[in-house]
Amino acid sequence: MKTKLMAILFATACLMTGLVGCSSKNAETPAENVSGTSDESQAADSGSVSTLDSSDTGTAGSTSAEGGDLTVWIVALFNEEANTSLAEQLKSFEGADVTVEQIAAAEMPTQLATALQSGTMPDICIVHAGMLLSISESIPFLDLTDLYEEIEADRPFVGSLRSVSTFGEKLPLIPLYESAIGLFCRKDVFTAAGLGEADIPSTWEEYVDVAYKLDGAVDGVYSAGTGFGASDDDDEANFLWCWYFANGGKLWNEDGSISEDEKDVKLMEDLIGTYAKMYEDGLIPPDASTWDGGGNNASYLNGTTAMVMNSFTLYNAMTDSEDYAELLENTWVAPVPAGTDGTVNQAGIMSFAVSESSKNPDGAKALIKYMMTGDWYDGWIEQLFPLNAPVFADFGEKEKYADGVGKTAFEFIQSNKTVYTGYGVTDPAVLTAGSQFSLTFPICNALQSVIVGGESAQNAAAGLFEDAKGYALN
Repeated sequence: MKTKLMAILFATACLMTGLVGCSSKNAETPAENVSGTSDESQAADSGSVSTLDSSDTGTAGSTSAEGGDLTVWIVALFNEEANTSLAEQLKSFEGADVTVEQIAAAEMPTQLATALQSGTMPDICIVHAGMLLSISESIPFLDLTDLYEEIEADRPFVGSLRSVSTFGEKLPLIPLYESAIGLFCRKDVFTAAGLGEADIPSTWEEYVDVAYKLDGAVDGVYSAGTGFGASDDDDEANFLWCWYFANGGKLWNEDGSISEDEKDVKLMEDLIGTYAKMYEDGLIPPDASTWDGGGNNASYLNGTTAMVMNSFTLYNAMTDSEDYAELLENTWVAPVPAGTDGTVNQAGIMSFAVSESSKNPDGAKALIKYMMTGDWYDGWIEQLFPLNAPVFADFGEKEKYADGVGKTAFEFIQSNKTVYTGYGVTDPAVLTAGSQFSLTFPICNALQSVIVGGESAQNAAAGLFEDAKGYALN
């Protein structure tokens, strides 16, 4: 497992960038540049590491030499002002000398894996579950259950967060913020098709039905902007697996073996077959077979698709440029569709974690509590609106999250069943294996084999389950 883990870290890094903010590697058109550009993706491209403590330059992977010092690794935020505020707040803690190091999103998994192997882990890092699961099946971070409950006693977290912060018997994550996702829909295309806001799909079945109704409503506009390129980490993680799990699909058994239930294979066959037919019927752009993670963003911003599912980087792209003011006015943002088993979303919750090797674990916990209690958090999270949703339940009472995109973003975190819980297991080793397999883009590969290679959906689904056995624990 360890050898396979290291071999797949490059693919992991690609997906990690997508989970904190979708990015496009294609920069041939202005829309493609805007579609995924964020501080996270820029940092990911450069692979940069920067130290944000003026008193100590430090190096990535260095642990504190003294018990009273703390090193914190953070991922660059989309909003530079908020990024600076986070670093300054961390350094204002009086209980320790805090060094803050900014790690590029795409580099965080490999940096952590290297630090783990060399025994130079930071005391604290801000990661999401995918990063945590990518580096070790043993979860080399402290159990923070007591700290979680201390913070909750002061201010309750959103109810769904405890379960997605827990792996096996360990709760190693203290949630900080979440990258929300929504369904973006073109008003004019809906109107041309005789549809209105009430017709925005709330289920995956309705999504397919509406896509067919939108077909041909406006010349040059395809119904659905979902890609299946060989490296399309965004649609693989944020769309296709969510669709499958939401309809009750299961790949893994609790013991780490691959499901042999005919129902699970049939659900995958149905998904592959449905998507392939949508593509063949002209509902999806022809070049979707070549898209990377930014293809869906670019297609919507370029005006060639009517519906895409994406993080709010797309919303920010429209609000930050006058070029897209008209498109923003012409856009509805709705919650992610549900399936027969509810709504399942990708895991984009960025959280504090404390290394098991920290020489100052009590100081690390005190720093996290300092960050999560008090007045600073509210002003900071609003700087990230609406891309990143708050983690405390009382934000539902705030006007900013009562309607519109704020409500959609906050509802996302409240109803969150992540792709990790979507596996139907909680064992860290199984979740790590599942994460590794998903990073090989299995559904995109299956779609490639059907749409490009002419294979049947039945054989493609069976092949996907067979390939998964290479990652199984049993």
